[in-house]
Amino acid sequence: MTKAELILWNELKKKRLNVYKFRRQHPILRCVLYF
Repeated sequence: MTKAELILWNELKKKRLNVYKFRRQHPILRCVLYF
């Protein structure tokens, strides 16, 4: 995970951006899907 992604997920864990619903990346076969 990049530094920016780590910062984003830390903020999401603190519920500061709870207006939106986020999920982490999901690897499927050789692809990484972003939701």
